[in-house]
Amino acid sequence: MPHELQLTHTLSNSANLGRIAGVHEDNVAADIGLRIARAEPQDGTFDFMLFGNAVQSDDLNVSGYSRQTENEIFAAVEECRNEWKTNVVDRTVQVQVGAKKKFELPFQDRWDLAGEPGYLAEAVPKLALAGHKLFRLIFELNGDDNLRAVAEKLRTLLAAGPRSIAITSRAVFLPWGILYTHPVPGEKLRIDGSNWKKEGFWGYQHILQQSPESIETVNEIRPNDTGGVPFSANADERIFDDPKFKGADAHIADLAVFANTTAIRRRTKGELAEDFTNNRATLERIIYFYCHGHGSSNGAGVSLQPPHLDWPDGKVSASDFRTWADSKKLPTSPLVFINACQGGQMTTMFYQSFAVELLRQGAVALVGVQIDVPSGFASAYARRVFELFFQKGQGRRRLGPIMREVNRDMWDGHNNPLGLIYSLYRGVNCFIDWP
Repeated sequence: MPHELQLTHTLSNSANLGRIAGVHEDNVAADIGLRIARAEPQDGTFDFMLFGNAVQSDDLNVSGYSRQTENEIFAAVEECRNEWKTNVVDRTVQVQVGAKKKFELPFQDRWDLAGEPGYLAEAVPKLALAGHKLFRLIFELNGDDNLRAVAEKLRTLLAAGPRSIAITSRAVFLPWGILYTHPVPGEKLRIDGSNWKKEGFWGYQHILQQSPESIETVNEIRPNDTGGVPFSANADERIFDDPKFKGADAHIADLAVFANTTAIRRRTKGELAEDFTNNRATLERIIYFYCHGHGSSNGAGVSLQPPHLDWPDGKVSASDFRTWADSKKLPTSPLVFINACQGGQMTTMFYQSFAVELLRQGAVALVGVQIDVPSGFASAYARRVFELFFQKGQGRRRLGPIMREVNRDMWDGHNNPLGLIYSLYRGVNCFIDWP
């Protein structure tokens, strides 16, 4: 199978998969690598290669060929995402309040459902079936025999226990955390999903990251001379007046406390343009977006609008960041966290543009949500991730393991599965290098 070197992960597809130049011995080593590249000739189909330490030596470089087009893959992803939106985010129930009945959206009205396990229990069989179907559509139902062998190997490896999975692709972007492979050897997921196991969801059980390109960056984020980590909150000014975003000011203040600094605030596209153009050398190490984001399609047809973030004075697209850069890197190698909340229409195409562009410019990592997340959960999730990420006295707190830890805590402690819809693009080993 021909290689495109620019698509090859910075992790070698050999016994040294977990070794990257200039990192520490306690890095999270990826034991499974999955590389997806356009096949030759460029006919809209893809090659899948499986490799890594967890793959047996006689199975190294297992690879297969998919006959699916990019549009077919996108449609399959949208179907799975819509199941999450329907059964979790937009789930509506009727409740009795005194002598009256009213409708509520439990996952939107409150993020902590610790005392209400029924909502999760009712939703999960459908989520498992959706993730199972997406895995089958991608890996088993429209490829050659070798791709089915890749799928079977993946099922076996993932059922054996927690893994660290490094996906490399600039062509295929999936919401990896919501894929489901049944973790019980010899048992299939039932047609009604009733025998689901939470360990079958990739985002619950495994550490995941996707790398669009092979650009290497430094994993350390070092505090400044005053002991704080430069942090910015880039939030549409309309959010602070929106009742759906109660506590937005307090949320951003909390994150700044974790960073031991005062947050730099940008509330307009004009402010973003100024700093990403003329003040690139002094941009923050943590760049947090708390706003509405839109993809470019609903799966039925492609919109003429590119994926973008909403601002009161205009839309911000990946091409804006490219124009502002003028071919210059981001000198501060920032961690970019895009918390796109209610009101947008997120799709994986959003990250196919934003993640590729910002990582190409030198961002150490990008975190983003795959569907429109309720604002209460969005702030709670980000708060917990940053609280652990900035934690002192605990050694190097790596971003990849932290995200899995928070995903499990939200599921186990709060009966909320929405952590699985957050994706990590590069930066699994990113950490704060406290003195």
